[in-house]
Amino acid sequence: MNNPLVLASKEIYLRLVHSVSKKSKIKNNKIVFLLSFPSASQLALQTLFDNFSEELVICYTKSSKELASYYQKNGCLTYNIDDFPVLLKDIVPMVTNSQLVFCDNYYAFLAGINFQARTKVVQLWHANGAIKTFGLEAAYTKKVSRKDQQRYLEVYKKFTHYVVSSQKMANIFAKNYRQKINELSFAYLPTDFYFDKDWMHNAKKMFRDNISTKKKIALYVPTYRENKVTH
Repeated sequence: MNNPLVLASKEIYLRLVHSVSKKSKIKNNKIVFLLSFPSASQLALQTLFDNFSEELVICYTKSSKELASYYQKNGCLTYNIDDFPVLLKDIVPMVTNSQLVFCDNYYAFLAGINFQARTKVVQLWHANGAIKTFGLEAAYTKKVSRKDQQRYLEVYKKFTHYVVSSQKMANIFAKNYRQKINELSFAYLPTDFYFDKDWMHNAKKMFRDNISTKKKIALYVPTYRENKVTH
C-alpha cells in the first residue's frame, strides 16, 4: 500500500514512539510479554506468571483481551497496545527500560523503541517452524513500498534472541529477517529427532501398543491466516 496519507501516519506514529522512548531513562526489572496469539502463547505466559508474577507485565492486542484479563484478575499488570495514548504513556517507557521482552508476533511500534543495551528482546513467533514464507520473503512484503520494508527491518533489528527448533530454522529466520543469527543462547525443543529412524520406529511401536485401531487417524493442526474468522 503506497497511499501517501497512510505512509505519513506510520511515520508520525513511529516518530512519537521514538521521541517518548528516547526520553525514558529509568530502568526497571520488568519482564514484558507482548501478546497477540493467546492460544499459542498461553503455556509460556503461564510459566512466566508462575515464576515471575511480580515482574511480569502483559501488553496485549484486542484479540488477546480475554486471556490478559485473566492475569489481570490475578494481580498482573496489563496494558492495551491498541490504545495509542496508553502505548505512549505507559507501554513505551516501560518496554524501553525493561530487562526482558517476549514477542509472540510482529509489533510495529518496536521500530521506534530506543532499547537500553541490557534489554533482551526474544522473538517466539513460529518457534517450532513455519511451513510458509514470512518476513521479507513473504509475497506481500515484496509488494509494499521501500519505506514499509525498511520499517519491517527496523523491527527485526530489535530482536536479540530467537527461540527456534533447529539450526536450519535459525538460518531461515536469518534469511527472511535479513539478520545475522550466530548464536542461540536458548531454543525451543528440537524436532530433528523426527528424522531419526530408530526414534521413529520406537515411537510408532509405542503408538500402536497404546492405541489399538486399524483406522486412519488424522491430526488437525490449525494455524493463523489473515482475514479469516475462527470458528
